[in-house]
Amino acid sequence: MLPVAHALESHKTISGEDVAAVIEGIDGEILDGRPYHTDVFRQAAEDYHALVAEAHRHHAKVDAPLPSLPDLATVGLLSGSVNGDSPNGASPNGAVPEGAGGSVRPPDQNGAGG
Repeated sequence: MLPVAHALESHKTISGEDVAAVIEGIDGEILDGRPYHTDVFRQAAEDYHALVAEAHRHHAKVDAPLPSLPDLATVGLLSGSVNGDSPNGASPNGAVPEGAGGSVRPPDQNGAGG
C-alpha cells in the first residue's frame, strides 16, 4: 500500500492503469511503477511510514519530506529488473538524492504525460 499511497500523494490523481503499474512494478500509462519496487524505495517508504506513524501517535507534524523515487539508472534497473539488484548482482545502497525521479514521462505530441 505504501507505493500506491506515495503515487497518490505525489501526483494527486492517477489512472487505474497507473495504480496497477505501481502495484505490479511495470511501466504504466503515465507512471513508471518500476522504481516503487526497488529496495532503495522500499526502505525509504518504510522509514517515512515509521516517522508518520510516530507523529500521528503524538499528534505532531511530520518533520520529513515525502521520499523521492530512485532513478532507475542510478540503481541499475534499466535492464528491466525490479528487485533492487543491479545487473551485476550488487545491491544498490545509499540515500536517494532529493528530486531524483524518472517516474513520470514527459508529455508526448498530444500533451499526454507529465
